[in-house]
Amino acid sequence: MKIFKKRQSFLITALTVALVAYGWFWLSWGIYRVSNENTLTSTILNIAVIIIALIYDRIRNYFYVKRKDHERKRTVLSRLIDFWVYSASVKTSLYLFYIGILICTAIIAVDVDFPFLTHMSDYFKSVEYGLLILLVTDIFLNRLLNDKD
Repeated sequence: MKIFKKRQSFLITALTVALVAYGWFWLSWGIYRVSNENTLTSTILNIAVIIIALIYDRIRNYFYVKRKDHERKRTVLSRLIDFWVYSASVKTSLYLFYIGILICTAIIAVDVDFPFLTHMSDYFKSVEYGLLILLVTDIFLNRLLNDKD
């Protein structure tokens, strides 16, 4: 029974991460469209969103640890809300989103006229360096917050 609960929990977490990654696609697509499909402007805005998301994820993790340290009697609804809010990491969802972007960018690089993706090539240009920004910012925040010197 315990293994079933773990698998069920993993499945819900994975679905939540996938849904949030899908939300990142629509957010970045919206940024691209709002910036009048200007690659430079949407790249800058996407970088800002990545940095804000990573800072938000750090703050969320800090409060989650504080909340866990302060165990109190919680209702079923409170536990369910905690599970949904804290199960899917923003960072994990961003990494999943960028896996999809890397796949699509590789397909476009091989076949420029690939159906369904050919009209999005400028969009992919505006988000393709986001993974690099995500990695570097994530490593920087880890180093900054974990340095004891």
